[in-house]
Amino acid sequence: MKSKVKFILWGIVGWLVIFLGIEWWNSYPRITLAPPMGSTSLKEKLDSSLIASFNENFLAGISISIIRDSKVYHRKSLGFLDHDTHDSLNWNSTLPVASVSKLFTSLTLARYLDRLDITLEDSLHILKLPELDRETALGKLTFEELLRHQSGISDPGKLNSLLSFQNNLSLETFGKELTQKFASESQIKEYQYADSNFDLVGYLLQSYSGMDFTALSDSLTLERLGMGNSYFSFDHHLPNGHKKTRVWKRIKPAPMTLALTPSPSSGLISSVEDLEKSLIQMIRGDLGLLQSELNWLQSDPDLPPAGFQAISLHDHTYFGHYGAQAGFSSLLVFDPTSKTGLILLANSKDDQDFRKKIASQLLALMREEDTL
Repeated sequence: MKSKVKFILWGIVGWLVIFLGIEWWNSYPRITLAPPMGSTSLKEKLDSSLIASFNENFLAGISISIIRDSKVYHRKSLGFLDHDTHDSLNWNSTLPVASVSKLFTSLTLARYLDRLDITLEDSLHILKLPELDRETALGKLTFEELLRHQSGISDPGKLNSLLSFQNNLSLETFGKELTQKFASESQIKEYQYADSNFDLVGYLLQSYSGMDFTALSDSLTLERLGMGNSYFSFDHHLPNGHKKTRVWKRIKPAPMTLALTPSPSSGLISSVEDLEKSLIQMIRGDLGLLQSELNWLQSDPDLPPAGFQAISLHDHTYFGHYGAQAGFSSLLVFDPTSKTGLILLANSKDDQDFRKKIASQLLALMREEDTL
């Protein structure tokens, strides 16, 4: 009996050693950056705060931009885009922005439907598509309910996703399956965050317009804003994200695969430089290129535009969206009153809520400077 126990224990130890060895072999050394010698100016304080957070959170790479008075006030990029080649991450490096994509799907929907005199409060059946009969629960949903996650539509559970053999599902196939599933079901209209709401928006736009969603988003939103390096991913090769190793103080690759391509909810590839162009227009108000779209999305002055989140950072409320997928993290926020905004892109998984902490610290420094 004792021999069997020893054999089992040695087997466990052996597997543990193999696991630790594999994790070490497939990981990279942690990057540690030296903080600035002095931090007297606001920009030096911003850099010092960002570097301290970079070291603390085992980040592979991060790029931020702060917009002030509708202009780029400060940019900073740290770390690597690719650890194998030691390519630096820069503000023009393109990364998946995950759910920040929802902002651009919302803006595309607003621009397209506004020209047709269709409002945010209109029901889906106004599009007169075969799958949107006015007598069904799906046909009775409004565009606002989809954009505010109040449709009752849910995403597949994690178990279903793992057991699914459908990878790189097309937007058309997804839309047909979803509309068939929910066409005859009665939806409980309560808040339930779900990517499927926005993927359905993309499918409906594509079906009604007769244009691919990628082409539609390019022509109505991305190209108009000058975001020439941004696109909703289809079959493009995606860079690796990263995450902290379970045991070692190192970082390892966390590659991303898209179950739905292109995904209106999370498939946008963009850069800080491109996102700056959109954020400046959001902040500019009546002088901005996006004001008509933001007006279309604004059903209630006490709420953010539909498709945007209200995000509290350092006791102040901003509009925008978080994004997180595999080994990538993002954040885009703005305050139209103070005309201040922030963009954060990182090829690192956010296990420690670093997006909120970094953004809060940087925007707090900006607000302190404004009060002096």
